[in-house]
Amino acid sequence: MTPHDPKPQLADLRALLALIGEGTVTRAAVKLGVSQSTLSYQLDNMRKRFADQLFVRIGNRMAPISWPTPQAGCCTSSTTRSRHWGVLTL
Repeated sequence: MTPHDPKPQLADLRALLALIGEGTVTRAAVKLGVSQSTLSYQLDNMRKRFADQLFVRIGNRMAPISWPTPQAGCCTSSTTRSRHWGVLTL
């Protein structure tokens, strides 16, 4: 996958959900079991691939722009089912 490949990956979904849920890159990285710099790099690549800011910094927290939040419930439901089936670890 190139940095400009627009297709989302499972790792992108996991990162978005962790960032939405945790509110900071550092805490989301801990939840995902990666370093803060790895998650920051992934977020930067997603921003480039999707040509979208995705999150903005408000104080010391990362806030999603308006579009990810409504879909998060759907995605969370899907990832919960996937975890139940043993397919996904978030």
